[in-house]
Amino acid sequence: MAEYVPAYISATPVAAAVAGLDKEAQAKIATDVRDALAAYRVGDGLAAPIEAHVAIGHR
Repeated sequence: MAEYVPAYISATPVAAAVAGLDKEAQAKIATDVRDALAAYRVGDGLAAPIEAHVAIGHR
């Protein structure tokens, strides 16, 4: 989780905003996200509920 959360955040649209914060604020965000995901820890992994919507169009 310690590596996952910052890596995940860095791949999102808010990455630049988070990168612009001081280290203390970045650490607080990472801690808050880790705490929120604690219920989804499975062993050394994570089984978080992430939704995806797929649409297929035809002409």
